[in-house]
Amino acid sequence: MVENSDKRAVFKFLIVAVVVVCFALIFAIVALNMVPRGSSADNGDLYVGNGYLFSEKDFLLEANLSKTVFNVGEEISINATLTNISGKPVNVTYMIYHTPCIYLYDKDGDNHGHVTLEYWQILEANDSMTKNQTYTFDEPGTYVFGVHCDIGANGIQISDKLADITVKIIS
Repeated sequence: MVENSDKRAVFKFLIVAVVVVCFALIFAIVALNMVPRGSSADNGDLYVGNGYLFSEKDFLLEANLSKTVFNVGEEISINATLTNISGKPVNVTYMIYHTPCIYLYDKDGDNHGHVTLEYWQILEANDSMTKNQTYTFDEPGTYVFGVHCDIGANGIQISDKLADITVKIIS
């Protein structure tokens, strides 16, 4: 026959065991939700929970200039475009003059300004942001355009810069 004190000891043990198992399950669930899912060192993707952390490879920065030799007084129009190629919508934030940005440098490397706007927007998959700047030069010479972007994509800092574009102005 089992005594009452033995029954109580077994009951206490079972209660403690159930509590320990419950805490272990809660800890395991919390720990598993903190681990990045679908991460891959091969391609740089990182998924955390249901959110997607963007990287530079999710955006395409391009510049469009019809030619690189112009006559004095001829209008030069350059477009800079940033396209979301991630396949996912992204909450894009950026400061004035950062994205996409066009700088003009003369042969001495002096900066002659840039064109920009301030944005906060949802950039849908395959949507683009484009800036256009037009210049006219009164003197022959060599000038350099720089195009770059600096954005926040769902809170992740993304930066990109194209190779400088050199134009020649002839008389």
